[in-house]
Amino acid sequence: MIGTRISSSPAVELSQEDFFLLRDIIESRSGAYLEISSWDSLKSKMGIRLAQRQFAGIKEYYNHLLTKGGEEEFQELLNTITVHETYFFRDLRQFHFIKRNIIPEIVERKMTSNGKKVIKICSAGCSTGEEPYSMAIILLELKELLMDFKLEILATDLSSKALKKAKEGIYRERSLKEVKREYLEKYFTLSGNNYYLNEEVKNMVTFSLLSLVKEPFPIANMAEQDLILCKNVIIYFRPHTARNVLHNLYQCIDEKGYLFTGGSESLFHLSHEFQLRERENVFYYTKEKSPPESSERP
Repeated sequence: MIGTRISSSPAVELSQEDFFLLRDIIESRSGAYLEISSWDSLKSKMGIRLAQRQFAGIKEYYNHLLTKGGEEEFQELLNTITVHETYFFRDLRQFHFIKRNIIPEIVERKMTSNGKKVIKICSAGCSTGEEPYSMAIILLELKELLMDFKLEILATDLSSKALKKAKEGIYRERSLKEVKREYLEKYFTLSGNNYYLNEEVKNMVTFSLLSLVKEPFPIANMAEQDLILCKNVIIYFRPHTARNVLHNLYQCIDEKGYLFTGGSESLFHLSHEFQLRERENVFYYTKEKSPPESSERP
């Protein structure tokens, strides 16, 4: 998520040309598009980077980003401008629905078809890990149902800083506001002001550094996903970028798989491949064209 908060920093000149240069390279490599309203915020944060790295100005900094050695600095730039605001079980109704309906349906289908006893879930744009860890808790709560299955949760993000925090599995109370007490006592250990996630949950998730706009997209490494969560990510892309990302995700999803987006996101005019579904006041998308049998249940 690209932030617009302004913090104190050394003064730096950021012309319109400079802003467009930085905006374009950020979008080309990460997909995130900075509106002109982000000008002051970017100027403030560039002051920090230039001072820390002792660059003479924006042009020198930009030229460094274009070099092979600039890849690491670009990651630091992303870490600087990215704001990670999320929490466990965000969109709580979706998680209840997935636990109550989607996971049991995937199990039933795979048991009936005698297919691979593997359930693959991907959290795309996972930020600091709250979302994939929420899914891991859901799966642990369904342990008896899933006892014959191998479970794979892949979590990706373009920020190395966010992934580092995710792997640590240490959270403050504000990240746990939707976690019920039973789960807090079962899956977390409180020490001081921090909640430490249990190793059982952490070991269920594999984290990977990945930009959703990467081309060619590593479809082979992410194929046959039964469920993809890509929430509050698409809204930061321009339409043409969003279409490409959604097409790639479409190819990664199993023929009878599911896609969940954020509550404020819609694929209208962005994808004609995914099919919109609604059950129990929860909206989601499927890959198959005909309505799934389960959608006719009360």
